[in-house]
Amino acid sequence: MVADLEARLGVKLLLRTTRHVTPTDAGRVFLERARQILGDLDDAENAARGADSLRGTLRVALSGAFGNSRNHPPACLASRRSIRS
Repeated sequence: MVADLEARLGVKLLLRTTRHVTPTDAGRVFLERARQILGDLDDAENAARGADSLRGTLRVALSGAFGNSRNHPPACLASRRSIRS
């Protein structure tokens, strides 16, 4: 598989010896970009599914004294209907 990719790109990505396999400079650059692209793809899929938005139940444990004095959700949550407090 790697040999096919190297042939298609026209560069060696890995230096192979009988004891070691190490990436070439081109291999390191290719790997870094491939990781970025795969991360971007995950981000795009999550955004399409709505996974990047906040939703669900927020549970916060507070002392009794603090809880009695502040009996309402934070303002930042009040504007998000997808979060229950």
